[in-house]
Amino acid sequence: MFQRIDFRKLLVIFCLQLGKSIPVNYRIYNKQDGQTKNDYLRDMITEVLAWGLEPHVVTTDAWYSSKKT
Repeated sequence: MFQRIDFRKLLVIFCLQLGKSIPVNYRIYNKQDGQTKNDYLRDMITEVLAWGLEPHVVTTDAWYSSKKT
């Protein structure tokens, strides 16, 4: 059966290719996991770089610069 996803808890990394955004990595934020959203983001960026993608720019939502996270 399908599980409903709260998209406020979804973190996605996109790759711009030929003027289009293509998702290349994602996580569903789970508070019980003990990681912050910033932890997830760092893990995703590390993975993408390990795959050989070489982004010229990495941007995030302003929320990631919050002291709370």
